[in-house]
Amino acid sequence: MARAPAAHATRPPHLLAAMTGTGQTISQLRVPDKTNEITCLVALLEPYDLADVTVTADALHTQREHSRFLMEDKGPTTCSDQGQPARTVLKLR
Repeated sequence: MARAPAAHATRPPHLLAAMTGTGQTISQLRVPDKTNEITCLVALLEPYDLADVTVTADALHTQREHSRFLMEDKGPTTCSDQGQPARTVLKLR
């Protein structure tokens, strides 16, 4: 079976979404090509008041910049990685 040349193949967009605890999507953005979700989390959550909110994310988001953003810029916010109890996932010091 013949395949189309790679230049003609289209990949579906990689989306990063913010959802409520009930599964309702409240925001999403496209992750630019040649990057990953790490570079997009702050832009996704920036518009929201996250004080006294629990943010749950994949473990790849346990980055110092993300912790600073959530605890200092948006705080007080509780962070957890998926499947773990709510806690601050990365100490700032």
